[in-house]
Amino acid sequence: MIFTTAEALDKGREYAVQGEHRDAIGLFRGVLVHEPENFEAMLRLGSSLFEMKDYYEALYWFWRARKINRRHPLALTNYGLCLSQVGHPEEGVSDLERAAAIVTKENAPLAIRALVYNNLGNTLERLCRHVDALAAFDKGIAADPHDAFPHYNRGIALLRLNRRHEAIAALNRSLELSGRVDVSASRLNNADALYNRAMALLLLGDFKNGFRDYEARLHTSEHKREISLPAEKEWKGEPWGDKPLFVCAEQGIGDTIQFLRFLPALRERGPVILAVQTALQPMVKDTWPDLPLLPARAQIPNDSYSHWVQLMSLPYRLGVETEADLPAPWWFPVYTDRVERWRAELPPNNGLTVGICWAGNFQHKNDDHRSIPLHTFGRLFDAPCNFVSLQQMRQGEEEEFRTLKALHPNLSALFLDDWRDTASVLLNLDLVITADTAVAHLAATLGLPTWILVPAYSTDWRWQLERIDSPWYPSVRLFRQTKVGDWSQTLDAVRKVLIDETGSSRNNASASGGIISVRRSDGGPDLAA
Repeated sequence: MIFTTAEALDKGREYAVQGEHRDAIGLFRGVLVHEPENFEAMLRLGSSLFEMKDYYEALYWFWRARKINRRHPLALTNYGLCLSQVGHPEEGVSDLERAAAIVTKENAPLAIRALVYNNLGNTLERLCRHVDALAAFDKGIAADPHDAFPHYNRGIALLRLNRRHEAIAALNRSLELSGRVDVSASRLNNADALYNRAMALLLLGDFKNGFRDYEARLHTSEHKREISLPAEKEWKGEPWGDKPLFVCAEQGIGDTIQFLRFLPALRERGPVILAVQTALQPMVKDTWPDLPLLPARAQIPNDSYSHWVQLMSLPYRLGVETEADLPAPWWFPVYTDRVERWRAELPPNNGLTVGICWAGNFQHKNDDHRSIPLHTFGRLFDAPCNFVSLQQMRQGEEEEFRTLKALHPNLSALFLDDWRDTASVLLNLDLVITADTAVAHLAATLGLPTWILVPAYSTDWRWQLERIDSPWYPSVRLFRQTKVGDWSQTLDAVRKVLIDETGSSRNNASASGGIISVRRSDGGPDLAA
């Protein structure tokens, strides 16, 4: 079919509105072949490329449009937003702010003003300028109070600030405006809004509603299933008969360690197959020798299982509503020979021996906030303890660690690549001090006194807010960051408590996170021969 330029633009707009961006892109490219300086075609081509996540080519077309008209708010806002999307939000702010100033001064149509302020708010949010982002979202909402997106984005900013009640209200409004509130909603933003409302509810300790909304994670852009599973076979809590229930571990190793506590309740109901991270398989096999194991994200024939369920859906499917419903942590055997072998690798037991871990997976989206720079963590090392690093060190940290070790002879390191060895080392320690990592979950699962350093920004839902203990692990004590980006005060507080409790009788230490005097006695896994 042959179109005129105007017809091609109209048809491309129609395709774009319908979400058929590939067809729209073809038409907009065709227009630009005939009219290389067609401003609208550049903007619309960039927008469809952006929707297809082809951000770098989109950035090129927005840049071209911006060169043609440096005062067009859509050219400016799209260019600035795209810069943010490719990892340069600080460079995009100036164009976004110029666009906001223009739409305000020229009294642009309300829909355009709402869009421009929403884009500005999103970019400020990426830069952790949450208060400024809230102000931008509020201006966008004032321009168009019936657009669900600014309410959603406002909820995210409030959640990052740990203003969870306000966040829930904003997310509720977004869901109302989008017209759908169920976890299977397919309309854009619904699943993300439900998932983030789950984060706010779980931070408040509302397990009943929080885990209900947490199911939406399976439908979000960030947490879509990485294996293909038939929707009709998703387990909802019903009996599953003779064929096994296929349980799929998800997210990180720490999440799996935390949620394996729910597996015994399932095994009481019927046969189970577990797909789990390879690194944890030996420990899982030691715990349940008859349990069939597969690698995480494994593909298996649909007729080999009755139903499937994601591991982190088990609290909801098993009816967990309050802290009292939580089962005890995963109980796995630890072997005496490993424990004794690693004891010989530790410093002489002439004082408190403390395991340390300052950083988690560098790929975690909140790594910049939950992991702690080694030089900052080193504020602890002049306390009168033996410090043993359990950290898988990152590039450049080994040299920094050697420098710190030269200053602190009480500092040593073990390099472990087997979680059974890590558990065995932990059983030789008196205490673990760690950032929010898988080591924290393993130590707490073992019942070892575990002090976890919790970031103020985007606090993980499982540690909730304000409390210093955890319903998931009786032996955990939480030390919370008091200022985003600054760990110094928190570590100074940890150091003070460590010195105070080291100086007191370890026999009188609290079982709810204080220092114990006997290394790994009762209350945890049996030491198998």
